[in-house]
Amino acid sequence: MVTWHTIEWGVENGYHTFDFLGAGKPDGEYGVRDFKRRFGGHLVNFGRYKKIHSPIKFWLAEKGFEIWRKLKQ
Repeated sequence: MVTWHTIEWGVENGYHTFDFLGAGKPDGEYGVRDFKRRFGGHLVNFGRYKKIHSPIKFWLAEKGFEIWRKLKQ
């Protein structure tokens, strides 16, 4: 309902484009993409970007998750 009310508000206020944001990875199943596709818009893929603000923290987090995954098995 939130999405629909936002679209209605946009139409009432002169907007003509609504960005649903991501649609998942193109080669994988993603139910949200199917929902978004029903609105008849154009599916575009601008790629994925990753900005690492703190390389040390990022490295620690990656290693921590790697260890956690191994322990979880």
